[in-house]
This record gives sequence, structure tokens and C-alpha cells, in this order.
Amino acid sequence: RFAFRINSSLFRLNAIMDVRAAKMNKDEFYPDELQYRERFVSWLPSLQFTLVRHGRRINILNYSTSASLPSVEQLRDRIDNSNPLLLQSGNPALKQSIGHRLTLSYPGNVNVDSGRNFTISATASLNPNQITQRSYYFDEATYLEKWDYTAPKGSTLYTYENISGNFSLSGDLSFSQRIAPIRSTFRAALRYAYNQRSTFIQEEKNISRQQQPTLSLSLGGTQSKNLRLSVHSSTSYSEVDNSIGTNTRYLYQTASAMAEVRFAKVMQLYLTYNLAHCHYLTDTGTDTTTQMLNALVGCMLAKGRVLVGVAAYDLLNRGSNFTTTTYADYEMQRWQPSFGRYFTFNVGIRLNKASQREFGAGSGRRR
Repeated sequence: RFAFRINSSLFRLNAIMDVRAAKMNKDEFYPDELQYRERFVSWLPSLQFTLVRHGRRINILNYSTSASLPSVEQLRDRIDNSNPLLLQSGNPALKQSIGHRLTLSYPGNVNVDSGRNFTISATASLNPNQITQRSYYFDEATYLEKWDYTAPKGSTLYTYENISGNFSLSGDLSFSQRIAPIRSTFRAALRYAYNQRSTFIQEEKNISRQQQPTLSLSLGGTQSKNLRLSVHSSTSYSEVDNSIGTNTRYLYQTASAMAEVRFAKVMQLYLTYNLAHCHYLTDTGTDTTTQMLNALVGCMLAKGRVLVGVAAYDLLNRGSNFTTTTYADYEMQRWQPSFGRYFTFNVGIRLNKASQREFGAGSGRRR
């Protein structure tokens, strides 16, 4: 390891160069006696730049690298025909992949007295020579001279190759402001993400480019010792373009609300609501809306050491976990239904001493 450092009253700079060597060994005795020996040397630089401001360290720049090595099986230059229709082989020409990651951040304007905070950050990553799988389909019996093997009709050969063109970039802007009259904090965040990924669809190379801006807004706080409210919303636009295959555009919106109310000194009501809506702007997917409303009513007894409550889950009976993933040649949507509407009876006992304020029903944390 080689290191270079600068320390001053204004900034700190750390530059490091790591040199790593890895050796892979594998001996096979069946069906043939074979030996595999591979050696890789990695040069991994890193850089960190920190500002010193009012006695506080502010991390401005971070650059790091990492090495991803092929496995012995991925380097193994032999046909595995244990399943004649699903053939597998390694590639002895595989190179190691060196990933690069750069992060920039700055806290912006921070005003403790007014409760105002503004931050900005950006992250970029590059992964050349990434190891990926490639497949070849044979619609007729084909002789593979490299391995002196004839692939049967209808079989597929899976092997590995290095592929370039994988890159990602993201940026974040966030702002928060404390609103004293209503004892709440307003938060806004704007995020932009770009991702480029290269893959193989059988023998063809596909480059997938995805960009997704997202706007998030929230307002919440503890309004009094008997009331806590919060709301949150998020809207994102996703655009996926493939050099071959399908292109997709959709909007994804979420909204949530939470209310915790204490009344009659020992009673507590806890409500949560979540809404998610996915709207496709192309004909590649199906619009989906899911909702979840939960409620809990509890009573604190024995000076807050015992909690007895009834909880109701998915009161609207419209709860479901939904995800959508865009691939080069198809769109995958998954729905995982919940249990539906159901109720539970809960009894909780705290063994250590606690006040009623510390033993809140439904919040899941001490206050």
C-alpha cells in the first residue's frame, strides 16, 4: 500500500494506492486429472477530500475502486454436458473487473436557529469488463470445434464474457424546514438516477438505459403529548430504452399518512394508511393500485406497564405487494397478495419501570 496525506487547518486529503494479488488453484481428479492455476494483480486507488469548517469535518469527495475476479468455474474451458440441452462452459480469457465509484456531497446551507437544512450529493459508478453470461441456441446439431463436441439440436450453450458499458449516475437535492407553529418539519427531496447496463440476449448485445426522476414531500412531527401526525408523498417517472427489445414509460406514485392519538389518559389510537399507484404510459404493463389501512386501539394499565389492544390490518382488503421490472425483451410485474383483512388481540407487559409516555401502543419506539 502506498499512501499520501495532507492535513491542514482548512482541508484534509488522503490518497491511497493498494496493490493486491490473488491466486486461484483447483485440482480435478474425475473424470480427468486437470489443474487450474490463475493469478490476478489489482491496482486499486482511492481518494478522500475533507473540508474543515468551523471545527467540523465535511466529507466532500470520496473515490474508491474494487476488484471482482472470475471464479474457477467461470474460467474452466470445458463443456459440461451433464444436461445435453443445457450446456455450460467457462471462458479462460476472462479478465478481472475493476469497479470505480465517485461520491460528491456538500451540506449546503445549515441554519440551526431556524431549523433549515439543505444538502446536495451526487454519485457515479463505472464497471468496465463486467463478467456476464452469454447464451447460444442451436436449432440444429452443431459441431463446436473449440471443444471437439457436437451440440445436439435444440440445446443451449451458456458461457461467460467480459462486457463494457455499465454506468450509473445519481444526484440528490434535499431541503428541510422546521415549522414551529404546528410543531412539524417539512421535507422535500429531488432525486435523479440514470443507469446504463449492457447484457446479452442470446448472441446479441443489448444496452439498456434507464432514467428516473423522483420528487418526495413530507410533513410530520409531534404536535403535542397526545397527538402525532405525518404525511408523505412520492412521484417518480421511469423511462427505459433498450437498443433491442421493448421500451417502457410509467409513473409510480405513493402516499402515506400516520396518526397517533392519546385520549382518556390511558387510551391510544394508532392509524396508518399507504397508497401506491403505477400508471403505464406505454402498452408494456398493466396499471395497478394498492392500498393498506391498519388501525390499533390500546389501553395502558398498571401505570403504563401493561398494554392491552386490538389491531385491525388491511381494513380495505386491498393490500398487495407489487413490483415491476423492465427487461430488454419483456416487462415483469409481480403481485404478492397479503393475508387480507384480519384482526389480532395483543397483550404486552413491560418488566422494567416505565411511564405511560414511554410505553406507546403501535409506535414501536420509546418517546
